[in-house]
Amino acid sequence: MLSGLSSGLTKSKDTPDGTESIRHHLDGIPFVGPIPDLKKDDSEAKQPQLFSTAFVRQFDLTKDEHLEEYTAIAQKVTEGYAEISFDERIYDNDIKSWRVLIRWMEYKYVNPKERKIDGQTS
Repeated sequence: MLSGLSSGLTKSKDTPDGTESIRHHLDGIPFVGPIPDLKKDDSEAKQPQLFSTAFVRQFDLTKDEHLEEYTAIAQKVTEGYAEISFDERIYDNDIKSWRVLIRWMEYKYVNPKERKIDGQTS
C-alpha cells in the first residue's frame, strides 16, 4: 500500500508561521505522522488508515480572510482530498456581497499508532 507514498516540499499557508514543510502523500491524499516501516507480511491493521474530519463554516466574502479560507477549501477539493457536502450561497444586499454556508470533509491517511480517538491513541 505504501508504494504510492511520496513527499514534496511545499509552502504551506496552514502552518502557523507560513514556513515550508514536508508533506507526504499516499495516493494523492495527505499522510500525517511518521511514515511506518512496514513489512510485506504486516497485517492490514498496521497499514495507514484513511481518516476524515467534517467542518462547517459560514463565510462573509467581503472579508479577505474569509475569501482566502473559502478559496483554500476549493483548492483542497480540486486536489482530491476534500469534498463539499453542502454549499449555500446567498447574496446579501446590505453588504453587497455573498455569504456562504459550507459543510465539507477533509481526508488524510494516518499511522494507526498515531490516530487519536477521544484524546487517546488507538
